[in-house]
Amino acid sequence: MSNKPPCLSAGAGSPEVLHQFKNTCRSFFHNKEGLNPKDHVARIAGSLQDLLLADWYWMGQEGFDVLSFNNFMKEFHNKWLLNNWKQDIHHRVLGTKQLGTFWEWAMKMRSLNTLLHGTVMHLDDTTLLNQLEVNLEPWLSHACDDERIKKDTLDKWLDKVKIIDKKKHREHQQQCADTEEAARSHLKMQHHIGRIDQTVVSLQHILWRTDR
Repeated sequence: MSNKPPCLSAGAGSPEVLHQFKNTCRSFFHNKEGLNPKDHVARIAGSLQDLLLADWYWMGQEGFDVLSFNNFMKEFHNKWLLNNWKQDIHHRVLGTKQLGTFWEWAMKMRSLNTLLHGTVMHLDDTTLLNQLEVNLEPWLSHACDDERIKKDTLDKWLDKVKIIDKKKHREHQQQCADTEEAARSHLKMQHHIGRIDQTVVSLQHILWRTDR
């Protein structure tokens, strides 16, 4: 547990960077005994080590220090992130089809959605579940339909689909292994047949010479 506030030394960067910074600041506030919420913004002023961020803060220091931390972070987002950052993340959550394993993709989409907390573009669990279901890979979507899994809660649904996804991947891996083994067996058989053919030809040649 650190008694020092977190540092932001390389600019605002991205919504992900600011979200992590905000959460780390909250953890610092929580663990700092006796720190008045009115002093939260002033207490993390030294965290802004990037020259542009620091200059922006100190130019408006009196106005910033009277803000709540949440309102200060809203000002921060408005100043340093692209105007359409919320729309961009929202579109990514809505439109990104499953790539790779289900769990990694679903956790990525869920993490992106957390960046939209406090905005009208944040998806609640039911809406996020429906959106993930729509963007599943077709074969996994069909497998889920076959299993008739219930959509009780987002967490339960994620766990059920994760199990089906792993099961199907294991089956696919086994099928690949069986196919490779069948191919190796076929090559061995072809090799043996070739050796037999060579032996037959050699015997025929010997018999032909003997007959002469």
